[in-house]
Amino acid sequence: MSNLTSIVLNNWVLFAIADKEQMPILNKFAEICLDSNVLYVCGAGELASEIDTEFDSAIVNRMIDIGEWPNNSDAFEDTAMTTFHSDFDEGFWFATFVAAHPTIIIKRVLVANLTQHDYSNRIIELIEKFNFGWLPPD
Repeated sequence: MSNLTSIVLNNWVLFAIADKEQMPILNKFAEICLDSNVLYVCGAGELASEIDTEFDSAIVNRMIDIGEWPNNSDAFEDTAMTTFHSDFDEGFWFATFVAAHPTIIIKRVLVANLTQHDYSNRIIELIEKFNFGWLPPD
């Protein structure tokens, strides 16, 4: 994860892939990404839902720490949005084409594969499919 802190990021979406083995590091990973001003987080892999939950928890804890108790939905207007996707292909498509911020133009999608599995060929294949107009089935 130290590599992530060395990258200069702004206006970015995170497509995070994690499996059960990465559960112990998700909180720290969320903190690092939030410190790097991630605008949108899309979770995928076995821990897709847990990625979403860890980022949401980190966001709420930060608001509480600075004394901004999130008492309504408007309190979250300037925070990162989070989603999780059980379908990997649909999740990456969502991160690439749908994830948006209400006031900032998103300029890049960062894929963070926290697993031991190599997803690089799958990501390349998906990008090629996207370039030819592929859409998720639903």
